[in-house]
This record gives sequence, C-alpha cells and structure tokens, in this order.
Amino acid sequence: MDSELKAGRALDAIIAEKVMGWERIEGDIATIWSLDNSAYDFQEVPKYSADIAAALQVYDKAFGEELHICLRKIHGEWRVDRHWFEDGHEAIASAPTLALAICRAALQGAAE
Repeated sequence: MDSELKAGRALDAIIAEKVMGWERIEGDIATIWSLDNSAYDFQEVPKYSADIAAALQVYDKAFGEELHICLRKIHGEWRVDRHWFEDGHEAIASAPTLALAICRAALQGAAE
C-alpha cells in the first residue's frame, strides 16, 4: 500500500499525523492542525512529500537514531534501504523523488 501512495497534500496529512506528531482537530467550521500546543491552518503543514527540506525533517524524525539507513538512486528511482553489513541492503521504500521515497519509508517504519 505505501508503495502506491502519491506525493500530495493527502500524503502530507498522513505524514503530519503518523510520523511528525501533528494532531488534526475537527471543528464545526474548519479543521485545525496542532503541533506543540499551537494551532495552524492546513496550509501551514509542510509539503513533506514534495519538498526535500521538509522530507529531511521526516527522515530525522523517523530514522535519526538508526545508523544503517541508506538513501540511493538506482535506475532513476530513489530508494531508502536498511543496510546490513553482512547481507547487503533491504529496501524499505522507493519512489521517483527522494522526498516521496522518504515519506513512504517513514510510513513503513510507523506501521512496524
């Protein structure tokens, strides 16, 4: 399923909630997004799946403590792999852009 997720605001909302710790609060008139007890409009949620700077924040949150993550481009496709010194690489996620590959991998990690 995660390999089928497309870059866009729907994926950004999923990343915001499941990985980055944002809270979606449904109101009578509008939906408010909250992070660290501050309220925001959805337009202020970063474009994690399209903007590499925002995607690197996702990478830090999801994999910052894990030393064996490898980002690489193979045959035009970006891959996020776990590196095992004895056994090579295990693909976590891939995508045409690095930002999208990071988001897909972060969701894969959040599901484990």
